[in-house]
Amino acid sequence: MATDAQLREQVSRDMGDFFQSTTTANGSADGRTLVDAALVDEVPQDFLKRRAYVSLEEGPTGSGSFEERRVSRMIEQTGELHFPRDFSAQVPTSRLYEMHTNFRALDKDAAVDQALDLLGGTIIFQETDDDITLVTDQFDYDISSLGYFKNELHQVHRVSDQDTEVTTEFFDWDVRGTFLHLYTLPTIPATAIKIRVFGIKKSTKANLVVNSGDVLILAARAVMILYENAIAEFPEEAQLWAGLHASMAQRFAERIVRHFKATIHKSEFSEAYRLSDPSDIHWNVP
Repeated sequence: MATDAQLREQVSRDMGDFFQSTTTANGSADGRTLVDAALVDEVPQDFLKRRAYVSLEEGPTGSGSFEERRVSRMIEQTGELHFPRDFSAQVPTSRLYEMHTNFRALDKDAAVDQALDLLGGTIIFQETDDDITLVTDQFDYDISSLGYFKNELHQVHRVSDQDTEVTTEFFDWDVRGTFLHLYTLPTIPATAIKIRVFGIKKSTKANLVVNSGDVLILAARAVMILYENAIAEFPEEAQLWAGLHASMAQRFAERIVRHFKATIHKSEFSEAYRLSDPSDIHWNVP
């Protein structure tokens, strides 16, 4: 499972914007400052050139919810950051934090969600299968609750009565809207016959593996979305953001070539089975 923080890190690394550190002293009691000796002698403009944000994944207490504040001032002699709006509590020493420039951590999280929605089911997907128990004289089965991408199935197999690991593909089926339609039915024995349907579902963050090809593809597309937003938000710098977008689009394409995985083969349908002897339909499984 990939967390928001792990996906955000990959996005930040692709942007050359990853900065994570740990506070080395207590900030002010009102939550207005953060202190980190790692920032001593850093040039403030390097961090504050446009917008800089500090995010705490579990809040200043380390056991709360995510919080993020814009940096308004940096004192390089002491490694102290100031915020125009207080954190909910004092930021203590030894607290892990992230700093982001140009885009907030929440902007990056939103871009990841949008990219996952755009790529889910086509480029980034989960191969899966489900069993359906057949009912006597019932030719149509609702598959909408199974969650297959666009209610599309790639294959349908008959499951063996003796060994559920043994299946054989058959082709006398179709999907009509949200229903799987079987053109023929076997005689239902005392133990009901099962069919196994195969297809793909949209991946969720819970399905993603850190540092996998899917995460690399997802992060690159998320960065492209951020740059697309920047072109609209900062029209005076559109050329800069457009150049960065073009570079990331090339990286996105390269990662698809390198990491895209082939999906389950789709059955090739034919009208021939309708004209054949019904006894020849592929229902017989050892």
